[in-house]
Amino acid sequence: MSEATAQPNRQLVITKILPSSHRGDWAITLAMLDRLRAQRPDWNLTLFARDPKRDQPELEAYGVVEAELFAKADPRMSRLRGLLRLLSYLCRGLIPGFPVDRRAERFLRACDSAEAVVFCGGGSPGGYGFANLLMHAAVPVFLARSRGVPVVFAAIGQEVIEGWVHSRLSRWVLNRAELVIVRDPGARDILRNLGVRSRAEVTADWALTLEANGVSAEVTESPAPMGRGLPRLRIGLNLRDEAASGPEGQNRRGSVYFTLM
Repeated sequence: MSEATAQPNRQLVITKILPSSHRGDWAITLAMLDRLRAQRPDWNLTLFARDPKRDQPELEAYGVVEAELFAKADPRMSRLRGLLRLLSYLCRGLIPGFPVDRRAERFLRACDSAEAVVFCGGGSPGGYGFANLLMHAAVPVFLARSRGVPVVFAAIGQEVIEGWVHSRLSRWVLNRAELVIVRDPGARDILRNLGVRSRAEVTADWALTLEANGVSAEVTESPAPMGRGLPRLRIGLNLRDEAASGPEGQNRRGSVYFTLM
């Protein structure tokens, strides 16, 4: 194929890359990026990270690293300043050319050349809590859809949302997606009960595709909990601490999740 007829490499925007200090979410992110690089090595990725200052050295092996619209690296802002930024982003989605900061311009520019905007997996579309859902899911979805770019949520573990406003915003966000991938059938049932009409598929956790990086002596030397003579097969589970907050601030002590684990 001549240079004149060669097709440009496809572009993909990856957002909601949570900080590496969140080890379970970080495992999901790296596993997803590893699979994309292995199966689509010619695709160009633009990565919008929650903590770009800390995580850029590891992420830049996969593509161009940018800060999320509301990144952890932001200087301390007053609520008023944060609200004004939020309103400016929403106005830009409604009024082409409305002035926004450079961070939003970079996100929009990346969307303009992208095949899709993909949200990394984890417990919810934007991170737990209403504020995270609004800033890290609703706003980027609104801007991406204003550019006509498809949105995909990859391997989320949606939990029940009880708050009236929170549940309706979750439904609005997820109904703007072309595809929602969840990690278990229960999460898919929750989406249906929530009124999500987008196509939903169940897959395994991305983290299960991570390459092994060695087995510690502690694991190797530990006795088999169910007796001797079993095959030397080890299965790793990506679990959430029972004390970690849920989507609306609750912990999991005494919950169905805690009982199951």
